[in-house]
Amino acid sequence: MKTDNKQNYKDSKVYLIGSGIAGLASAVYLEKDVGVPGENIHILEKDLIAGGATDGAGDKDKGFVVRGGRMHEMHYECYWELLSHIPSLEDSNISVRDESYEFNQRFVSNAQARLLKEGKKLDVSSYGLSFKQQADFIKLTYVSESSLADKRM
Repeated sequence: MKTDNKQNYKDSKVYLIGSGIAGLASAVYLEKDVGVPGENIHILEKDLIAGGATDGAGDKDKGFVVRGGRMHEMHYECYWELLSHIPSLEDSNISVRDESYEFNQRFVSNAQARLLKEGKKLDVSSYGLSFKQQADFIKLTYVSESSLADKRM
């Protein structure tokens, strides 16, 4: 006979370190799949803005910086599945996923840089590597793992 283990976790207190996508996903699935009440899940964040690399800042006149904006691409299926379980703050009858889909239809993203520092684009095309080091990395992608077994990197 199978028993429902969710009862075992209703009094649990959970503390998650970091409010990035991993911490937020953990909180959702602890509540949804394990049965830990949301009020017993505490997310601790060292930064002033929650969200880790999925935070956002800016305004409608100057534009927005969303470090995790690439997460909104449609092939991030696990991300979208996660958002499907979270009700919208403005309309609890729809999910954050559905709200985001609708938003993305109205406002098409215009990313102009991958990495920024203090609001300025960073040129990281070489990542500070010499041409030989870059070539070595490319070669590394084509070798078998077994051929690297006793090599030091």
